[in-house]
Amino acid sequence: PWTAHPACRDSVDDVPMETMDEFADRHPEVAGLLAPFEYTHLPEHIRDVAAPIGQLARDLVRALPGGPELAAGLRNLLDARGCFIRALPE
Repeated sequence: PWTAHPACRDSVDDVPMETMDEFADRHPEVAGLLAPFEYTHLPEHIRDVAAPIGQLARDLVRALPGGPELAAGLRNLLDARGCFIRALPE
């Protein structure tokens, strides 16, 4: 099972969501999948890995029509982000 890197176990309730306002009109599943891509609350060494992936997620949501394939792609990108973060030395 997926386990967050110890430094990433902060609640998304602590994440500033003003950047997510632009996606409020998107399908709830797509909008909800963007919240875990926030990175501003992460330590710098993790943010260096998470930031480009978070930006890619937002760019894809801006560029592609909503739907099940977009949601599936975001879920897979989130899984990949977790792998990259877990690959960092602790």
